Amino acid sequence: MIYLDNNATTILDEQAGKAMQECFYKIYGNPNSIHPMGLEAYRVMEESREKIAELLKADPREIYFTSSATESINWALRSATSFRGKRKRVITSAIEHKAVLNTLKDLQNSEGIEVIIVEPNKQGIIFAEKLLEHVNEDTYLVSLMAVNNVTGAIQPYEEVGQYLEAKNIFYHIDAVQTIGKISFNLESFCNFASFSAHKFHGPKGLGILY
Repeated sequence: MIYLDNNATTILDEQAGKAMQECFYKIYGNPNSIHPMGLEAYRVMEESREKIAELLKADPREIYFTSSATESINWALRSATSFRGKRKRVITSAIEHKAVLNTLKDLQNSEGIEVIIVEPNKQGIIFAEKLLEHVNEDTYLVSLMAVNNVTGAIQPYEEVGQYLEAKNIFYHIDAVQTIGKISFNLESFCNFASFSAHKFHGPKGLGILY
């Protein structure tokens, strides 16, 4: 069989599988425990955090493990909302993952935020200038998918981030389709980024939040 659906999910890398097996059967302690098994589990977890941070050109202290990209996205959007002050506007696109759109809809209902949804062009691209024309003094967050999981369209996520940095506006990118494929320096253009391990030959049930 020829498998052509890696945008949806990828096969678990053999080395990753072996490392997981070792953790399941040999290093299964609670990483918060102070006994030898717990300390070894903590060491392995922190080593993994450092490797991921190196890949993303980020500080290991800014890498959080979650159960999925959906949880990472929720954490990012809800955290930004809790620190928004009196600002109410969020800008996103019509082609975002449901994890983004549904979370924003929930925040709209529960927190009274304003959600501006920008439409793409016929090629599935969100032009930076079209998105940024909606930025005003009431804007506290922009959430944009870096690479679309269906079309493969690459959005101008760095251009958007560089503009927002000077505006003191939170910026979240859904980077699920980028990790392992596109190299970038997260610290240079965004506040939050969400990832999913199973999209780049890691295990299912593991997300990352920067």
